[in-house]
Amino acid sequence: MEKLRTIGKAVLEANEFFFSLDQIVKKTKMHRCEVCHVLTKLCLEGLVKRAASKMRQEYQERRGRPYYDIIYRICNKDALAAKIAPKLKEETAQDKMWKVIRYLRVFTRSDLIRTAEVSRENAKWYTKMLHRGGYLKPSKPGGPGVEWRLVKDVGPKRPYVTANVGAYRYTPVRRKDGEG
Repeated sequence: MEKLRTIGKAVLEANEFFFSLDQIVKKTKMHRCEVCHVLTKLCLEGLVKRAASKMRQEYQERRGRPYYDIIYRICNKDALAAKIAPKLKEETAQDKMWKVIRYLRVFTRSDLIRTAEVSRENAKWYTKMLHRGGYLKPSKPGGPGVEWRLVKDVGPKRPYVTANVGAYRYTPVRRKDGEG
C-alpha cells in the first residue's frame, strides 16, 4: 500500500494528464519494475491508461530484453486521489477514545482507559498524538493526574493519526469546479 501511495502522489503531483514511466521513477526513486507493476495495476482499474510505448533506440540493435519508453495518461484523477487516500476503519479503539474525549471534554488517561475500555499504552499513544496535532492540551507538563482538555473539536469523525505527523483531519480532494 505504501508503494501505491508513493507512486500515486507522484502521478498526481505531475500536474499534467500525460506522464512517463521514467518521470515517476525519478520522482519516487524506486526501481523501474516496481513502478511499472503498480502502474499496470492502476491501468487494470481504469485510473490511468497506457498512451504510448516505444522501444528505446539503443536497445533495438542489441539482443536481450527490450527497454521501452512508456507514456501514461490519467483517466480519473479524483478516483486516483481517493484510492491513495488513507482509509479510516470504523469502530476501532481510536473511534471509542475519540467519542469519550468529545463527551467528557476534560479527562485523565485513567478516565479514558475505563470509559473506552482500551489499554494504557493505547490511551497514552493516542493522547500524545492528539496533543501533537493540536487537538488536546494537558493541564500540566507531566506527572500523575494530568487532565487533558479538548481544544479542537472536529466533529464525530476522529482525526487521522500517524506516528510521523501526529494528528490531522483528512479532507478529500475537491475538484476545481466545486463538485465531488
